[in-house]
Amino acid sequence: GMRGKICLALVLAVALLCTGCGLFNPVAGPSASPAALLPQEIDRYVTEPDVEAHITQQDRAFYRQLIDGVAGYEQEIKLSDSHEQNLYYLSMLQKSPFASLIKSTRFTKDKTSVKINYKYSESEHMQRIRVTEAELLRILRQIILPDMNETEKALAVYRYFSEMIRYDYQWRSQEGQFSDIDLYQALVSGKGVCHEYSYLCWYALAQLGMEAFCVTGVNASDGAGHMWLLVRIDGAFYHCDPTWESVAGGSGLGFFGMTDEERLASGIKASSFAAFHEPEYGEVVCTDGSFEALREVSSWSLSEGHILRAFDAAGQFAFDTVHKRVMEND
Repeated sequence: GMRGKICLALVLAVALLCTGCGLFNPVAGPSASPAALLPQEIDRYVTEPDVEAHITQQDRAFYRQLIDGVAGYEQEIKLSDSHEQNLYYLSMLQKSPFASLIKSTRFTKDKTSVKINYKYSESEHMQRIRVTEAELLRILRQIILPDMNETEKALAVYRYFSEMIRYDYQWRSQEGQFSDIDLYQALVSGKGVCHEYSYLCWYALAQLGMEAFCVTGVNASDGAGHMWLLVRIDGAFYHCDPTWESVAGGSGLGFFGMTDEERLASGIKASSFAAFHEPEYGEVVCTDGSFEALREVSSWSLSEGHILRAFDAAGQFAFDTVHKRVMEND
């Protein structure tokens, strides 16, 4: 059924991630959102939009129970009476930062509870949760201003993690399994690969009430697996690749707000492209080319009046983040 497909998709995504992330060879309407209220605490229960689209209140309650149990270092967590449903909740957990705290899981004989074997001692477990959530809140308070529109929020999150994380494939492969996405390690060490960049951006955007998917594909150059984001800004979806931005220096917008066409042209294999359309959510296509004007930008800043001031080889120009267009010179 529908949930089986999602579980399969998750398994396939994790299988693809295990191939690692090879480096590349270095390429809607006005925003009318109300004032952005910064979260007072991290929402541990956020899920990707395809899950949000069909999850029931009952599913949500059991998922909260699972997350609360893991956060509380519980050895056995009671779930629903349905084994199939409980498998689904565990598959949802795999997309959560809490997954990196778990060594293994197994169901009780009656399949209504899950027994959890944790990776760390209880004190270290709690410490990792505390540090991860405190650091994410600190980052959001540092980079997000109350009157930011969705474009500006997406830009702020994208730039922060493009600049903060240093791409380090060797470090990541030494850390252990690639299917393990560890936000704590990335935040503390400032190192990671495409999984960390993508999940940090997704989790941060979700805290701000914005829709984003982590998506996987294959590099045309070497066939290695890669991950980036689909971000919804004012109703339209765009590809954003903070990993490749980081490798290119971290200060530009070469991979922010790409169309499907641009994403393919940047070096992603066309045959892996169909996987980005989420069947449970509806077809996700990226056709709005508003951000193409920013491709050659070498540095930029946000200023009052929802204006992005950008520098490229030709000099300085201004970009209106509300209408997503280059402003004519006065």
